[in-house]
Amino acid sequence: MCDSTEFKELVEKSQQGDDDSLNRLAESARSGLYTYVFRLTMRDELTQDVVQETLLEMFKFLDKLECADRFWPWLRRIAINKIKHHYTREKQRKTVSLSEPDAESRHDAVPDGLTNLVSEELRQIVIDTMSLLKRRYREVLVMRCYEEMDYCQIAEELGCSEFSARVLFFRAKKSLAKQLSRRGLGKGALLTALLIFGKITAPTEAAAAEITIAAAAMQVGASAALVGATATKAVLVPLAAAGMIAVGSVVIEHTPQTAPIDATVSPVATSGQSPSNPSLLTAPANVQQCWYFFPGGESVMMRLLMPDPSSTQSYCLWLQNHLGNYYYDAARHTVHLRNCREWSPSLPVTRLPNDSRALTDFLDSTEGRRVRMDGATAVDSGDLVILTPQGKPDHSSVQVFRHPGLLHEEYFRFGWPADIRMVDERDEMHKRGWTWFTIDGQLAGAKVKGAGCLPFVYDSLKANPPWITLQIDNRFWICDGPDGTYTVDAASGVLTTYPEGTFLQGLARPWAGLHTMDVVRRDAAARRIPFTSRYTAGTNKGQVELRFDKGRVVYTIDMKTDVLDSIAMSFRGPGAAEQKGTLAFTCTGEIDSIRDELTAPKASRYVNARDAGGPLWLLKFAEGTLSR
Repeated sequence: MCDSTEFKELVEKSQQGDDDSLNRLAESARSGLYTYVFRLTMRDELTQDVVQETLLEMFKFLDKLECADRFWPWLRRIAINKIKHHYTREKQRKTVSLSEPDAESRHDAVPDGLTNLVSEELRQIVIDTMSLLKRRYREVLVMRCYEEMDYCQIAEELGCSEFSARVLFFRAKKSLAKQLSRRGLGKGALLTALLIFGKITAPTEAAAAEITIAAAAMQVGASAALVGATATKAVLVPLAAAGMIAVGSVVIEHTPQTAPIDATVSPVATSGQSPSNPSLLTAPANVQQCWYFFPGGESVMMRLLMPDPSSTQSYCLWLQNHLGNYYYDAARHTVHLRNCREWSPSLPVTRLPNDSRALTDFLDSTEGRRVRMDGATAVDSGDLVILTPQGKPDHSSVQVFRHPGLLHEEYFRFGWPADIRMVDERDEMHKRGWTWFTIDGQLAGAKVKGAGCLPFVYDSLKANPPWITLQIDNRFWICDGPDGTYTVDAASGVLTTYPEGTFLQGLARPWAGLHTMDVVRRDAAARRIPFTSRYTAGTNKGQVELRFDKGRVVYTIDMKTDVLDSIAMSFRGPGAAEQKGTLAFTCTGEIDSIRDELTAPKASRYVNARDAGGPLWLLKFAEGTLSR
């Protein structure tokens, strides 16, 4: 169907304004689209809705299709997006169980003659087993077996590598075979079951008669089969998934006066204490691997693998991904879902494999240890970096892989035993994934109030993007968020624009993948601002003090909720007089009224600025407040 000359001609005529061709195109596509969508959803009512919405989308945007012979892949992609949208809405409403598709809803739609192909019992077994498959598994089976797409086309549709598409197809077959075996059907039933499902979901008897599945279509290749079969060995999958694109090494050296790497925390925690800092550079001595995934922007996801002494397998000690922060207590066979990113009471600064030499040198000087990289690892969005110890103390290999779809891979998302006990220790705002916050305080005698939104995980970033608005003594406004990054001086009427994220510098950014303690310190280090860190056991509070030529700034951080409590400042103003400022941060439920109160006035003049001082931007504006 996707190569049909008739479809191409209809598309071209429709794009030229031929309404009759457009209607014929919709009618011709409807039957094949219905079959494709039903095989994915196995729910007749949902299928009809998706088909209708997809065709409406086709009418609206057909003129934007640049290549007429890509009509069918384009239409499939629209349908898949519609399906995902329906499932998302149902999940939010919590009224429909996605694990129990209404496979029987199309019973009456199956052509009568097809029921004679197989017994009702076998037919029901096939329907039931396909219904239990994950939607993504059903999707790749439909593409490969019934749409006859090659792995390159499947990879393009799913937004992954060709190798990942092969592995996914292998796992889909394996999962289906497992479900069939539970119902008494042997290994040889897999191809038969797929053939039966294709025939009983065909729109007509003629279409059913044409359904065939070649044995060659079931092959995925030896490498993909090996990786798919060893999915529990998480280390093997990314090594083969998309091809290695860089290999290097990292060496950590300690000056004589510096203590060895902090390895006092056992890899199996029994007291609820967090393991050591999330970096291979400060991880327990027997760490197997540390993974860093960069999905885009400044964000990083991390996963620490440990060898299991009781078997040849490895296990994930902790995981910090786009959904949350997980820690595996192997002794209790329990995963703890926590508010904060991992941190160590000794407070080493988390290092990342893409840190620049300048940043590394400054942190080395501040912490009194040396971390030498053979050139910082260059990473792009979708890159996975794996650090692996190489036997020698403090020596590790660096491997970089391109795998944009990694966040959706099971081995990266979790990778723990299926019968694991999950304990959710998060507070309500972390369960929600984001929070509002308010700010109250004063700068150099000027009253300050503000508000903002703080996403805790990468998955909340799109729906609830970060923003902050501050009002200083009704004279000066600072804004940073989706609506722009700017300041407004009420007296002069000047609005000054800044690069996005300027006024989030020095503040909590947990969605980026690091604890607030690390965010503050790394922001300071990037600007060569000296700092000291301290943590008092039993208080759950940590402090970072930034020192500069005119004074200091002290951040107080709630280490367990991973948010800022307050910022205190002292600095020399005009005439060398000491000035002080304090800002208190409070997470809250509703702040709409506060945000409305902070609406900046209209400006009469506009200018651009490139820099606001990094994490010292508050002091810069405090000094400006004194001069107004």
